[in-house]
Amino acid sequence: MSLMPPVLDRQPQEHVDAAGGAASQDAERLMAALIGLSPYRAVLLPLLTDITRIARANRQIGAALVAVEQRADFAHTGRLRRADLGPDRTALFGFLEYIRFASPDFLRSVGEWPVGGLRDRG
Repeated sequence: MSLMPPVLDRQPQEHVDAAGGAASQDAERLMAALIGLSPYRAVLLPLLTDITRIARANRQIGAALVAVEQRADFAHTGRLRRADLGPDRTALFGFLEYIRFASPDFLRSVGEWPVGGLRDRG
């Protein structure tokens, strides 16, 4: 068991300092590793900063990421395997899938970006 605190522990915004910035970078590393396991990685990686911010703000996804981080000992190993996702796999991959299909890239491909896209052209 790791004695280091999880990298995804949140701090109140007013207390974010250099350490908070480091935790944010560690959270991005974990999210990048998770995205690397996704079939949508090519589209999602450019959105890494936003996806990390959204994931940390969401209670369910944030808690799942903390559990995965601890299970994988990610702070020490820097590695993430599918097996490390455990029971959080469905929620985390569902989150990434939702982001993929709500992304401007996907919406543009189906004529819905900007919002309304081709539908508004009659």
